[in-house]
This record gives sequence, C-alpha cells and structure tokens, in this order.
Amino acid sequence: MTSDGNQPQADFWDEIAPAWAASERHTELVARRFGLLALDGLRLEAGQRVLDVGCGTGATTLELAGLVAPNGEALGVDISAAMVKIATGKDRGEHHARFAVADVQVEDLGAGCFDAVFSRFGVMFFADPAAAFTHIRTMLCTGGRLAFACWQDLFSNEWMFVPGAAVV
Repeated sequence: MTSDGNQPQADFWDEIAPAWAASERHTELVARRFGLLALDGLRLEAGQRVLDVGCGTGATTLELAGLVAPNGEALGVDISAAMVKIATGKDRGEHHARFAVADVQVEDLGAGCFDAVFSRFGVMFFADPAAAFTHIRTMLCTGGRLAFACWQDLFSNEWMFVPGAAVV
C-alpha cells in the first residue's frame, strides 16, 4: 500500500531502478561516508532488529544485517518494487536480511518491534514527513533509536549548490 502523496515517488524510482543499479558503485562512493556517520549513532548490537527505510538496492540493509548478526535481523523497505527486486537478488543469506515493498508513511510493519530505524537518503522523499516520522516512531520499541542521513534544501547544501551554480 502506498499513500496517494507518495505514489509519484514510487513510480519515479521504479522507472529509474535499472539506471540506479548500474551506477551503484559510484553512489556508494558518494553516499557511504554520510551513512556511516548516521550509523555510528545507532550503536547496533548483535541480536537487535533494525529497519532500513528507503533501502534502495539493498547495500545498507545487508550492512545493517551484518552488524546485528548472527541472531539479529535487518528489514529493508523501499517504496519501489523494482528497487526491492534488485535488493532481494543481492541477499545471499549470509545474514538475516529481508526486503519488502512498503511505504513507511502508512504501512504497519509492527508496533514496537524495532530496536533501531536507519535511513541513508531515504526519508527526504516523504510526501508528509510529519506523518511518516510519527508512524515510524510507533515501530520503535521503548528506548529505540532513529538515525538518518538527509540532504538539506539546495541552498543550504554547498556540496550540491556550489557545483550547480558553477554549471549555470
């Protein structure tokens, strides 16, 4: 189920999934460091359950699964069925990683059942961020933690603004 406001995002990411997967090595070079900084704040331990919001093609979910192994679990969710299909194909079963198509703004993935929620540039696409984060909070157990990497708006983000201004 996808909220009406998020359907355009689902359609967009389904359409570009093959190109995104083809450029994954470059994406990892650019985005990995930001994700690691957010990940440090979660202090994950073996045996925990972690939700990866906007998992894309699955790299972050598999990394999270390795951190909570051997008896923890990482659930990677993305609004794009095409992205989840690619992610599912990468899982070799080394860790407890699962993938699902889900819009965390509206879908119930289990009240209070996650020790942590992580996102690397996935939460910035919500149609209604307040509703999405409120709903995500219901999925965290008592003492659960949320950490994410997210770009600011273009004018506050020198990493994007300066090169873009130079091109213009």
